[in-house]
This record gives sequence, C-alpha cells and structure tokens, in this order.
Amino acid sequence: MGGLPVSINGRINVDCLFHDTESTTSFKVVSLDSSDGYTQGKVAIVTGTVGTASVTIDATAPLAYRDASGEAVSFSSVSRVAFMADSACTLTGDASDVAIRSHHNYASVTDGGNSVEFTIAATAGTATYRLLIYGT
Repeated sequence: MGGLPVSINGRINVDCLFHDTESTTSFKVVSLDSSDGYTQGKVAIVTGTVGTASVTIDATAPLAYRDASGEAVSFSSVSRVAFMADSACTLTGDASDVAIRSHHNYASVTDGGNSVEFTIAATAGTATYRLLIYGT
C-alpha cells in the first residue's frame, strides 16, 4: 500500500498479586509479575470458534488480521503468544515447545518457541478463542 511504514508500540503484562491476611496480626504479600515492552516487530490477533475438529493457524501465511496500513500480517518467526478461550481449550505449537491451556476467558501467555503453526483444540464442546501473535 505504500505510504509510511507501520510501527508498533505495545506491551505484554502478567501481574498476579494476593494479600494473605489473618485479622490484623499477620499480613503477607504473594506476587508474581512480568512486563515486556515492544517497539519493533509485528502483531496480529486471530479469533474464531473451535469445535470437535481442531483449528490450525499458520502464522507464516497471511492472516485475516490487517495492520494499520491495511496489509495482511504474516510472520517469519513468533516471539510471544497470548491465548484465551471461553471454554476449555489447548494451544499447541508445531515445534512441540508451546503448550498452554485456557478456559473462562483466562489469558495464558508464553514465548513462541520455535513454532510458527499453532493448533487450537477444544477439550469438550465448542469454544470461542482469541490468539494474539507477536513476532517478526
């Protein structure tokens, strides 16, 4: 499409924080957090429904997602993936180094490993999913 180059500015945050208290005499904080910012690369989100047949997403092929310039996004490598589904689902990568699970729209995040193809499978019934892909 010509014009100005597309740029991104984003982050992936994971933040878990619990206050463990017993009356007013004892207080503990349990936390785990991670935050990474990104100013280069590409991002895409893929949404859909999966039922008895699994769904495979090839990130090297042009995806339905279009960037700010209107171009379909494809990746040569995947650095991070975030996945969420409304019912129990698994996301696995083609290089057998990505395996995460989601249900109740809980977001799961992992690195892309060496995978560029991802398979989404519903544990039972059907599920609506969202997969965010970040890479180059």
